[in-house]
Amino acid sequence: MRLDIVQAVAEDDTVVLLFTDSGTRTGDFMGAGPTGRHAQWLGTGVYRIRNGKTAEAAFAEDILGMLFQLGITTLPSAA
Repeated sequence: MRLDIVQAVAEDDTVVLLFTDSGTRTGDFMGAGPTGRHAQWLGTGVYRIRNGKTAEAAFAEDILGMLFQLGITTLPSAA
């Protein structure tokens, strides 16, 4: 898996990152075998810094988009 920082913004004790994750499904993942499929998805991280160290961190990522791209899940078919 690879993580690339797209943008970083810092103010006072807070740092916000916009990043892309990417990877290729070469092994078992969530009970499904390897497919060689590649996925890329966006994420954000918000960090609070105290005394030069990360005191808090919160993340949000497009996990559903990643699962679709890797073939782990699909949309339900129309009735």
